[in-house]
Amino acid sequence: MYIKKEDFHYMDSLYKTLDEEGKREFLKQLKKACGIDPDTKAGAVRIVGDDIFDRQAVSPEEFITRTMIKKVYKNVKKVDSRPHE
Repeated sequence: MYIKKEDFHYMDSLYKTLDEEGKREFLKQLKKACGIDPDTKAGAVRIVGDDIFDRQAVSPEEFITRTMIKKVYKNVKKVDSRPHE
């Protein structure tokens, strides 16, 4: 999996706002969004610059996108804001 440097910094800034439970849920949902079984340990994620498309033939499915990150973060915040019983 790959993530652009700018998107990684964006994700990191959102991730830091979550509590421990939210962080676990964020990573779980991000794995799902990437088509990875959330219960398995994911492989390494490479942080790359925009030029990676020019140098390597990387499939768009191999990228963690800002859109994915936004959707996952919104879902986690919805879950986090529910009243706890």
